[in-house]
Amino acid sequence: MNSMELPLVIFTVLSQGAVGLVALTAARQWATDGGSDMAQAPRTAWLTAVVLLALGAFAAMFHLGHMGGAVRTLANLESAWLSREGLALGATGALLLA
Repeated sequence: MNSMELPLVIFTVLSQGAVGLVALTAARQWATDGGSDMAQAPRTAWLTAVVLLALGAFAAMFHLGHMGGAVRTLANLESAWLSREGLALGATGALLLA
């Protein structure tokens, strides 16, 4: 494996871990009270998912050839998958914090 691929592996593992944690927490909440109030789900689970997403995003930054170009990552949404993943990651994090 190329050393430039390792940050993407870390990003994938951490972000999918966060998604799995959210899915399991939501399923457990749904099973216990019918999902009537998802805001009552354990706050630590949601915050842990946000931390996993943030760590994954940080790891993904090391995949970039030039770290200075990180501010322009969302400018290439039509052609770069990492840009699309960054947008989805930000939207997911915002939903978890809401």
